Amino acid sequence: MEPTLPNLNEVEWGDFKLDELFKFKKGKVSNASELPSGIDIGYVGAKYTNGGIVKFTKRNTQIETKGNTVVFINDGDGSVGYALYKLDSFIGTVNIAAAYSEKINPYTGIFVATSANMLRSKYSFGYKRTLPHLKQDRIMLPKSPNNQPNWDYMEQYIINIMKTIKVPILEPSNPSRIGLDTISWALLPISKIFDSIQRGKRLIKAGQQQGDIPYISSTALNNGVDNYISTPNKRYRSFANFIGINNSGSVGRAFYHEYTTIVSDHVTALSHRRLNKYNAAFLIACIEQSLHGNFSFNREISDNRLVRQKIMIPLSDDGNINWQFMEDYIKSISNSHLI
Repeated sequence: MEPTLPNLNEVEWGDFKLDELFKFKKGKVSNASELPSGIDIGYVGAKYTNGGIVKFTKRNTQIETKGNTVVFINDGDGSVGYALYKLDSFIGTVNIAAAYSEKINPYTGIFVATSANMLRSKYSFGYKRTLPHLKQDRIMLPKSPNNQPNWDYMEQYIINIMKTIKVPILEPSNPSRIGLDTISWALLPISKIFDSIQRGKRLIKAGQQQGDIPYISSTALNNGVDNYISTPNKRYRSFANFIGINNSGSVGRAFYHEYTTIVSDHVTALSHRRLNKYNAAFLIACIEQSLHGNFSFNREISDNRLVRQKIMIPLSDDGNINWQFMEDYIKSISNSHLI
């Protein structure tokens, strides 16, 4: 019978300076809009949800950040001060710092990130966490009799939690990658892929009242969110669980929205009953790759052009769109069990 692990309030704790525990490396991307479309690797921005992943892009070893690291978010509205663990390698914004130690694995990494999140109250969007500030920060961790962090306890504690809630135990190595060459492909028009293709409705600035509903317009920033508004008095179009394609402005950029939004006439909403955040990430890479070079600020995407636009899409053995493959592929490269 395995010995019972002490509770958190039964172990000794110590106060440790981050600079004495880790070596830090900053992310290398200052302008995410310049990243090419792709589905090879996740781009981690100043974002705490979804494992920090903002989008997927093509692999580029020159700007890649190695995985098995605790990521500290140093800037960003609503996320500055947070930390999270990343098993897989990724491409990171300059507003994050990756912490490395031979003692870090998927379990100790999750424990450290959780403890480090207690520091969040020190920071806000108006008070950034610079790398010198981060290095001087101190976190509370269980300590061993020699006054060093008790890494064994932290590891076993997280493993026990995962067993209790039936989360798959993680291996300290990258998950198996599903090959894109293992599947059949076909060139299909967008009208044959989605159940619904509908452009939003115009809502000028003067008609927008501040609220908490995301208003989606043709920006390439903030996942396409241009404002937060209340329900308009005039007619509007609201969507959830869809891919929005900018048909003007930042033409051809696409973003997934799981939440309810109000959509402007500069964006076309693509919906399907099988759509989710995983296969949407796959589809966005396919869509942006297809639209790239065909449209620009001077050549907008009309409704007729969009429904005729063809993209390469995976097929199942029965010749139908392989939604499950797209979902499984993104999960295999996004370390989705930590999202």
